[in-house]
Amino acid sequence: MSLEDHLSGEMQRQDVLALKKALRDREMELTKADDLRQAVEDELEDAYKEIDRLKQLLDEAEMKAEEAIYDLTEVETAKVRLKSKLYELQEEMDLNEISVFKDERLTVDNNKEIEINLDGESPRKKLISGVIFGFILALVVLETMFVITGEDEIISRFGLLFDIDFSEISLPSWHLEEPSLRDNK
Repeated sequence: MSLEDHLSGEMQRQDVLALKKALRDREMELTKADDLRQAVEDELEDAYKEIDRLKQLLDEAEMKAEEAIYDLTEVETAKVRLKSKLYELQEEMDLNEISVFKDERLTVDNNKEIEINLDGESPRKKLISGVIFGFILALVVLETMFVITGEDEIISRFGLLFDIDFSEISLPSWHLEEPSLRDNK
């Protein structure tokens, strides 16, 4: 083999190596491009899924809005009917009250007793004063029972609630004695 053949073979070998290297580089670029294409396709698919989900939510919201509008129109219709019925009832009541008023004024009932309040107090005031008197009487009875049994008085327990000191109030001497001493007297 001659030097020229050898040089030519070496050049071809280097060309082949350069072509192989270029081919590997292109294959790597193609692999990267394919990976990138796959990632873009995945993102696009995710975007389409999100669009479908949002469309479904929009459809559901539209259905709910339509139902709400329908319910609102039904409510408005019922409100109008109710107002007209109330107006009719009010007119009937007004007419009935006028006729009842006229009947009561014109009718004389000799058997009917007329109650005259001479003391000037209304029944409501009497009820309120009776309730207050009953409450005070019950409180006095309970206080007496507590004192007799030797337990704390109700009033002193209320004093604890409101931070009032009843120690300055003098109690009867029999209250301070022991129960055994009281019984012997």
